[in-house]
Amino acid sequence: MATNRSIVHFSGHVGNLIGYYVRGHRYLRSMPSSVRNPRTPSQQSHRQRFALVSSFVAAFRQAYSLGYRNYKTDNFPRANFFNQVYNNAVLPDLSIDPSRILISRGPLSPYVPSSTTLSRNHLILSWKASHANPEHRLTVCIYNHSRHVAITRPDCARRGSSLNLVISLPPEWISDHLYIYTFFRDTNSSSASDSTLVAQFNAPDSDESKTAELQLHIQHLTHNWTQRYTSATYAASSSNSPPGT
Repeated sequence: MATNRSIVHFSGHVGNLIGYYVRGHRYLRSMPSSVRNPRTPSQQSHRQRFALVSSFVAAFRQAYSLGYRNYKTDNFPRANFFNQVYNNAVLPDLSIDPSRILISRGPLSPYVPSSTTLSRNHLILSWKASHANPEHRLTVCIYNHSRHVAITRPDCARRGSSLNLVISLPPEWISDHLYIYTFFRDTNSSSASDSTLVAQFNAPDSDESKTAELQLHIQHLTHNWTQRYTSATYAASSSNSPPGT
C-alpha cells in the first residue's frame, strides 16, 4: 500500500493497480496474485450486511449529509453514518432496526420532545425550550419503513423562536409505518446534535410497551447527553481556572 501523491487520482481498478480513498487520503495497492475463498460463511455474512446497509442508508442521504457534516471530518458523512448503522442497527436475522440509528451526531444539546402526533397527513411536533440559540435550526426526517424512503425537512424551525411545527406528509402515507427523527444544527459552524427518535406510527406490532420503550430511549439519550457535555464543560473550565481558585 502506498499513498497516492500524483496529480492523477482514480478510484477502482486500473491495470494491476487499485486506487481507493480512506479518511481523507488517497492510496494505491497492487492487485493480489491470488484470492482466498470468497464464499466462507463470514465473508458471505459481511457481504450481505454490507449490501443491506448500503441500500438502507441511501434513503437518508439528505439527512446524514447535514447531520454528519461536522462529525469526524477526516471521514465522509456517508461513511460515518454507514458505520453507525452497520455496527449498531443490524439485527441477527439480517434486518435493520431503525430505532437504533442516529442520523446525526454532534455536541449540541439534543431535541427534547413535548409531544409528537400524526393527524391524518399532518405531523405535529412540540418541543421543550433549551439553550435558545437562534442559529440552532431544527431538521426533521420522516422515514417511511413501509416504502423504504425518507423525507427530510432541513432548518424548518429555530430552537427558541417557536416550540411547535406542522409538517404535511404525502396523503398516501396515512397508514404507512413511519419513524420520526429530529436534530438541531448550527447554521454557522455546521455542528449538530445527536438525533432523537421522537415517535413511530402505524407499527405492525405497535402497543403500549413499544411506546414506553421509546420514551425510555429518549430519556436515556438526553440523560447521556447531559452527563457527557456537563462533564466536558466542567473539565474545560477547571483546566482554564487560575491556580488557587
